[in-house]
Order: sequence, then structure tokens, then C-alpha cells
Amino acid sequence: MKKNRLFPRSGAVAAAAFRLSTVCIALVLGCSARAADVQWIGNSYIFPANGSITSSSDVWLNTETYPLDSAASVRVVYSLDAGANWLTVAMTKNGVSGNNDKWHVNLGRLPCGSRIRYAIEATSPSRWDNNGGSDYTANVNVADGDICPTTLNWVSNYGFKNGKDTVSVTVSNPNTDARTYVLSSDAVRRSDVENKGTTRTLNETLGKPVVRTGNPLFDSLFALAYGEMANTLSVNQISDGAYNGGKPIPCPKDGGSGGCFKTGVKWSYVWTRDSAYAIDLSLAQMDPVRSANTLKFKISDRRGNPGSPELVQDTGSGGSWPVSTDRVVWARGAWEVLKYLSGDSRTQFRDAAYAAMVNTIENDRIAVYDVGTGLYAGEQSFLDWREQTYPTWTASNVVHIGMSKTLSTNVNHWMILDVAARLAAEKGDTATSTRYRGWADALKTAMNNNLWLPQAGLYSTMKTTELDPSSVQRYELMGEALAVIDGIADATRTASILQTYPHTVAGAPVAWPQIRDTPIYHNQAIWPFASAYWLRAAVLGKNDAVVNHNLKTLIRGAGLNLSNMENFQFISLSGNHQDQDNGNRAGPVINSEAQLWSVGGYMSSVLDVVFGRQATQTGLRFQPFVTKYMRNTLFSTANSIHLKNLPYKGKTLNVEVLLPARDGTSSGYYNVASVKLNGTLVANDTYFTASTSASDTYNVQIQLVDANASRTTMTVVEDTGDYRRFWAPREPTGVSVTLSGGLLSIGFSTNGETGVVHHIYRNGTRVASNLTTTQWTDPTSTHHASKTLCYSVESQYTGGDAVANLSHHSEPICYWHPGTITVFNTGAGLNSLDGASTATDHGRPHFNDWGATNQVLEAAFTPGLTGSYGVQLVYGNAFGPVNSGVTAAVKRIEVVNAAGQVVASDVVMMPQLSNWDVWGDSSFARFSLTAGATYKIRVKDFYNMSYLESNATYGGSGGAGGPVNRANVSGMKLLRME
Repeated sequence: MKKNRLFPRSGAVAAAAFRLSTVCIALVLGCSARAADVQWIGNSYIFPANGSITSSSDVWLNTETYPLDSAASVRVVYSLDAGANWLTVAMTKNGVSGNNDKWHVNLGRLPCGSRIRYAIEATSPSRWDNNGGSDYTANVNVADGDICPTTLNWVSNYGFKNGKDTVSVTVSNPNTDARTYVLSSDAVRRSDVENKGTTRTLNETLGKPVVRTGNPLFDSLFALAYGEMANTLSVNQISDGAYNGGKPIPCPKDGGSGGCFKTGVKWSYVWTRDSAYAIDLSLAQMDPVRSANTLKFKISDRRGNPGSPELVQDTGSGGSWPVSTDRVVWARGAWEVLKYLSGDSRTQFRDAAYAAMVNTIENDRIAVYDVGTGLYAGEQSFLDWREQTYPTWTASNVVHIGMSKTLSTNVNHWMILDVAARLAAEKGDTATSTRYRGWADALKTAMNNNLWLPQAGLYSTMKTTELDPSSVQRYELMGEALAVIDGIADATRTASILQTYPHTVAGAPVAWPQIRDTPIYHNQAIWPFASAYWLRAAVLGKNDAVVNHNLKTLIRGAGLNLSNMENFQFISLSGNHQDQDNGNRAGPVINSEAQLWSVGGYMSSVLDVVFGRQATQTGLRFQPFVTKYMRNTLFSTANSIHLKNLPYKGKTLNVEVLLPARDGTSSGYYNVASVKLNGTLVANDTYFTASTSASDTYNVQIQLVDANASRTTMTVVEDTGDYRRFWAPREPTGVSVTLSGGLLSIGFSTNGETGVVHHIYRNGTRVASNLTTTQWTDPTSTHHASKTLCYSVESQYTGGDAVANLSHHSEPICYWHPGTITVFNTGAGLNSLDGASTATDHGRPHFNDWGATNQVLEAAFTPGLTGSYGVQLVYGNAFGPVNSGVTAAVKRIEVVNAAGQVVASDVVMMPQLSNWDVWGDSSFARFSLTAGATYKIRVKDFYNMSYLESNATYGGSGGAGGPVNRANVSGMKLLRME
């Protein structure tokens, strides 16, 4: 057996030399020759072989020593960063081979893109196998799906190429705080993007926020997000073709400066929900003045009546508010901005915000609060494209959308109440603070009582409409995330939500399940900003599996598209998905580069997850949630990661997170072990304020330690080729309710679905399950004369690889017993008190263009039975399209008793319809009436968004031509419910 010769020193040997010489001096006898000295080390190899190693491989190093039992120890000295840092690990005996001892060690899973440089030493005396002084090397290949320090691969079976997309980055001047990155992507991108090339150059700015993690790709994507915020979306004027004739509108200014944020490359205006979510996610800290100006643009007085400002609901479904009511999300952004303003600027913004919030809260309480459920009505927040997430029968009759009670919108109503209560207390208004706190607490209880589905372990996305008060078995990411973040969900529900919400291999879709035959936008889509909120929720719930999965979503999405896009297809993660078999599965149909809330979301994932930023109105702290995956893969070559130049109330914050040693695992996370501020140890949970130190620079150093946490789980729905795993059945149609033999019989159509069972709901409660036929008789419907019974049907896939995906509910159909409906028609029971004009076109007599602010309609009614009644107006409204505008007609219904007293009032909406020949029913006003009493039911003016000064330049109805809160009204219905 050939003996080892003394090779020239390799890098590994040189790195170990000082430590070895020290050992020899201390242990002289251990370094002298013995009869059983190691004479040879060799036959070293790596497994898997070089060329076959990936980040999912356990990497084993193997060697042999001669003679038997001669080596006291064997170790590997290796580097993953070209020799900048060296690691040492002991090998263990692994049997014998002839006259040689065998040794091995498992280095674990190493980060993709790494180049392993190693040598092996046996003692004693010291014998090295170091490839003749050159060290051994091997490469960790970039496997499908890997995210590496300078490259990533993403493989999808969808899209143009049905193959692999790759992103890479190169770095100039890497050792400065003003790097230049060149990002490259070979993903097939949209033809309508502004940056059409396959590369994008990013220049950091000295003194502005940057991250340094030892992962240039990760660092560059933060630079991309910050650059899009600062260079693309920060503007001094905005524009939209629907406002001011398309001409620019100056941004509001705080003290003559600041500008505002536009919403995206394709969305050059300021929109309430987009701006508020983006500002809440991260923009408030990055530019608090510009953020405040942006939010102030969405505060408006009424035209000609200043002094009662409120929040703007943008153009939208059926003519805007109150079909949509998520303008209240504005409070989320405002509360965040207040954390980063100080002095007079903070006071002035606080007072303006508080006044607008109070007026909004009070008007919403009148118009959209439902006493029966304790919930607020209104379309889902941000999911505002009707057929994308609602049943098909609501697409052209959006009054049902206006009557829906949705999770995300209700959480945001809770948020505005919470913020207003806090600000009232800050301003010394204890009574108002107490009132709003009570409303917020009651709303939290109502959400948990009405929308939590114990059998699903998730909150329902909605109660669809007034006559079907059941909570559907469908789910939305934003609502679930906000329920966790805002504390609506307790710890048990939080854990269930994070473990249960369905993901695909690409990430978390914003709605589940998907709707068939509907293009990609909200349906079949991942939205980065929603994923960012989901990441925040996962950190609160300490679910590292969800954190890792969704952080990868944001990294891949931004890198592949060289921009922070609006949305992606939910399996391919493509912003330009193509499907040759089904055009409805191509898209997204709209997708903007540099989308404001996507930019805010990406920065939030770095600030709030990786570095653990937590801010209050008085201070700021950092509680990093670094997972084992991040440490061992994303930040594998670093001993610490850095966030530099973060602004905070005139101070500059630099955060260094000291990382524990790599351990090769991918499950688990770290806790904070210690915190130092400017070199001085402080409590781990310390909040830093602007007065904590006189220094203008706060250097925060955080040491992490293994949390030794239990393994967390999540739900990933794999693609087996069975579409039923992702899509829901179409909802049943043609529902009929007939009386036969004293019982009600329900019939319906499957809407072309096969392999399904059906469930029937009555007045919101399931009364029949797993039906395989389309006809069913309700055995407990004998009380149909005393209580109105309304039925809806849902379908569910069965068999094969199908998961428990259920359809939307069918449109509810009621059995109205004779005498339960009273109809007053124009001139036949429904009268004008002021001589309103009438007409007979559009198929029926009606009050024409009715609803000026001083006009009143009235009908007299004497109920035959005491009970609960619903009042609806029969109307026509084509002042705008079904999908946009500001002219949903909104009127107050008053009940006046014989003494002339108003004993009850409610508000109804009459959303825009497709044309003037289409007639619809308004939303319900609900009243309790007494048999034998005579009432006058009066219809009076309330208001809509066209009344706001912010719409004075709007180009559609209700804009520059003046407010429009009118409709054609042909009749009034009074319906006895019970």
C-alpha cells in the first residue's frame, strides 16, 4: 500500500495549520511518531458523485486510512465560498476495506450553486489527502425549483415552453453599499410590459435601504422593489382617463413637498385599497410623507358642503359604495403612517384621518351594518371582479354582492373601528373611544360566530346574499391572513388556518377553490401582496413551512418577471400563462409591472419576516423570523445578515442578525437570544424610540438561537391531472320550489356537472346532504305558511383524486305563501309627494329619473300579521355599467306610524344594471311591523359616491355633470318573512 507523501499545502491545510501547530505544542506526545502511526490516507471520494449533487442530496465524504486502527481521528476541512470561510467536521469509522479503515461523514444538504472545496486530515501524525495540494472540489447543481445565491430555476408544466425558466444575477462593486446588479431571466414575459428585455440593471443608492445576506440574488430583489418604489411609483402628479379628462392631477402636498404614489405602471392613479395595503405593508416607513399625501388624496368632502370629510370608495361594481364598502381599509394604511410621522406633521395627519374615519364609520353603520348578524355588508376586499369569485348569477345583478357579508371586508371594518377607538383615546374623547371599542369587540364576536367553519378549520369567505344567510365553504387568502394578523382568530384557529389553507406548488391562491370557465385574474391567481400578508400571519403563527413556501413565491415571481408584478397564474407562477386547451385558463388578463402593493409586499417580506420589524406608535423593534431553510439555503454562506440605512423618525437604523451555524436541515426556525444597541446589551423585546439614543445612527445587533420547535405542517394540493383537485363544480341552476301535498319540493339542474353530489340549504341551514338526484321534498316544511322558506343548492365532487371542493350556492328561491307579498306600483299604491314625473317606456309605468335630493315616494300599508318584513324597490338604473361607476342609487326607507313618528328606518341600494330595459329589485330594508297598525313607508334621499368632491372631475355619470343618485322606480314590494 503506497504511503502518503507530504503534499504542498492546500487552502484547507493552510487554514488549519495554526490550529494544528498549537495542538502539537500542547500535546507533544500525540504529535510524535508511534508504532501505530498513520502512514497513509486516500481513496477519498464524494457521494453523490460530482455532477449529480443537488441541494436535496445528502452529501457524504468518504476516505480510508492505513494501517488499521492507526488513525486517532479524521476530519474534513471545507469551504462553500471559495475559501473565504472554512468549516471543520469530524468523520466517523465506517468499517474496513482490506488493511484500511474506512471513514465517512454526512455534510447534509448544501446550498445550490455552491462549490465545495475540501481536504481530509488524519492524525496522528497529521496526514492530508488534499488532491496534491489543490484541494478537492465538487459542485452542488441547481435543481428544479432551487433558489441559489446567484441563480434560480423554476420548472412548470404550464406555459409556452413546458420547461425550465432561469434567473441569474451578476454584481458590480459588491463590497459597497451602492451595488449595481444585472438581473437576467429567460422566462417568457408579457408583450405589454415596458421593460421588454431579458435583463434589468438595478442601481442601489448610497445611504438608502439595502440588505446584505451573502445571497446576491436575494439582495438584488430587495433593490428591485425599493427601486420600483422610489423611481417608478413615486410621482408628483397622477392621471387616469376617467378623471379630469385624462389630464394630470397634482398630488397633495405636506408642507409643499412629498408627492404621492401611483398604483402601478398600468394604474397611474391613486386607488384607495391598493394604496392603503401597500402603505401598511412597508411604504409608510420608507416614505411616510409621500404615504400620507397618497392617503389624503382619498379623503373627500361632499360637493358644496365642506366640513364632513369621509373616505372615498373608488369606482366599482354596480356603481361603487355601498355595493363595495372596503374603503375602510384606508385606516390600515393611516395607522401605519402615524407610526413614522412625528411632531406637527403627525398631529395634522392624525386629525384629518380621524375626522374622515368617524364620518365613514357613522355612515357605514347606517347603510351597511346588519343588526341580525352583527356583520357589515359589501363586496370582498380587493376581490372586486364579480364573476371571478362570486357565483355566476351575481355577475349582472350585483345587488346580491352588495348584500353579501364577507370576511376580508368585515376584518377591515373591524380595523377602522379599532383605529378610531385608539385615536379617540389619544385625543381624549373617552366616550367615543369606548363606543367604537364596543362595536369592534362585537364585530369580532360576530365574525367568529358567523363565518368560522369548524369542520373546515377556516373562515368562510362570505354569506352570499340576504335570502341565503349560510356561510359558503369557500375561502379567501386575504381574509384568513387579516383575521390572524388582527387577532380575530385565536391561537387555535390561527394554527388551523395556516395548516389548512390550500397551496399549490407555486404558492397560495387568493381564492379557493377555483371557478371553472372563468379567466385568470383573481380566479386561478396568486397575488404577491396577499402572499405578503399571509407571510405576516405565518410568522405570528410560527409556521415555518408556510413562511418558506410563500417567501419562495415572492422571490421567484419577482425574479422571473424582472419586476414586482400584479399577479400570477396559480400553478405555473407565470405572469403570461398560456393554455392551448382552454383560453379561459390563459392570463392573467390584466397584469401590471411595478404594482404598488406588490412592491410593498416584497419589502414587507424582508422587513417583517426575515428581519422581524415590529412597530408601534411609540417605538420599533426587530424580532427576526429566520427559518432553518433560510439559514441553510438562502443565507448559507453568511455568518450574519444585514439591513442597512433604514429610516426612522430622523434616525438611521442598521440591523445585523448573527446566525447560528448551518445544520443542513430545512424545518424549524430561530429565536432571539440577545439584542445589542450600539454595542450595549438591552432586553430582547426592547422597542427603540427616536429618543432612545442621542446618536443619529442605531446599530442593532441580534443573536439568534435554535428555537427547537416542533415541525409545522401545511396543505399543498398536488397536480395529479384531475382538475377537480383545484376547481369547484359549477353551481346548480334552475332551482324551483313548489307546493305538493302540503310539503315543499325542490328541483334543480346540475348545470352540466357529473360525478357530483348535492346539498340543500334552507334559510341558511343545510337540510339535505349528498343527494344524487335533482329532486327533493322537504319533510319539515309544513310551516311554509307562517315562515317564508328560501332554498339554495350546492354541488360537491366525489371519487377519484377529487378534494372536498364545493360549488357556490345556487341563487336562492323562496316559497312565498299567498298573502306574504304586497306590491305597490307606480300610481297604484306607490305615490310621489312632490309630483315626480312618470313614464311608460322600458316596458312598464314608472317614476322617471326619480330621486332628486328633495323627492319622496310613499305607500300606505296595514299588515295582516305581526312579523318581520322586507321592503324592496323595483328599479331601473343604467347610469353606468355593471362593473364600474359611482351611481349606485342609495335611498333611505322610513316607517312612519299613524302619529307621524318615524319608528324605523333603513337604507337600500339600487346598483347599476346592464341597460334601461332591465329591471331589478333593490336590497332589503328590514322592519318589524305590527298587525292592524297603519304605516306609511317613505323613500327619501341618502347619498352615494357621486356626492363627493373627489368625483367632480369624473368623466362618467355622477361626475363633472353633477351628482346622480337617481333611478327609474316602478314599484315597492313588502315581503313577510315570518
